[in-house]
Amino acid sequence: MRESKNFDASAVPKKYPNIAKIFDKEWFESEFRKEKEKIHLLARQFTYGEENRISLHLIDHLEENLETMKDEIKRNRKHFYKSLRKDQYTSTSAEIEIASLFKNMGFCQVELEPPIPDPPDPKKKGKAGDIKIIDAETEVFIEVRTIRGKKGEILDKWERVAIRRMEFHKPIDLQNKIEDEIHGLSKNNPGIIALYLDPSIINDRDILKAFYDGIAWVVNGDIVLIEKGESVMNDTIISAILLYSHYFGDGCKIDKELYLNPKAKIPLPESFITKFKEGGIEIKEEPFE
Repeated sequence: MRESKNFDASAVPKKYPNIAKIFDKEWFESEFRKEKEKIHLLARQFTYGEENRISLHLIDHLEENLETMKDEIKRNRKHFYKSLRKDQYTSTSAEIEIASLFKNMGFCQVELEPPIPDPPDPKKKGKAGDIKIIDAETEVFIEVRTIRGKKGEILDKWERVAIRRMEFHKPIDLQNKIEDEIHGLSKNNPGIIALYLDPSIINDRDILKAFYDGIAWVVNGDIVLIEKGESVMNDTIISAILLYSHYFGDGCKIDKELYLNPKAKIPLPESFITKFKEGGIEIKEEPFE
């Protein structure tokens, strides 16, 4: 890592004009006056040398995503500028990246921070979601969660990274973790929970056993089987869960898997599923075995 004092923030607008609109020269200089462990993640990425391809590739993607969503961000400029500059950087940049994914698929309208059209709740004034996509007048709401691998079974380990399985041991644990904390889905529209996974996480097993009947797994050495009709995601407003993982190995790789909920209150329309497939998202459905 090079010294931050050697980083020329005035050079950012030339290569990253969209980033520079939000993170100006004065902002970078302010960050670099902080103690090393308190420096904003993006500012820290800019201090790495050209040999650090991971940081450079993340910065390039942020610039691309800000360009893709610039009109939508502009409509709520104050919110996004503040969130990206502060502690919400990771979650907010994830929302923008997921929204960029849908916009690049060709959806006629992608909206950030959309108002939820449900009957008003006096306890939740001005309730808004993360993303709304529209196709053929059908609205689908998406709530984005950023998930980091701090706990869970270690599957593989290297010097700096441990690959973990997300800590859901029973279907009801997944329900409590996700469904009870829903903020940005509508009760009257299809809804998707997008889990933006840290590359150190694997958890497809838990999605399977929460959504689909007849799935067997092992808990404390005992084989447990969900019998027909036991899915905890029955009659829920979650139409599907999108697992999204963006990482860099020998090159940039983005994994996108959409798990359809066969027992959702409002299923995801077939037109959306087709568009997702065409956009490179792998569709997961209830297994036959």
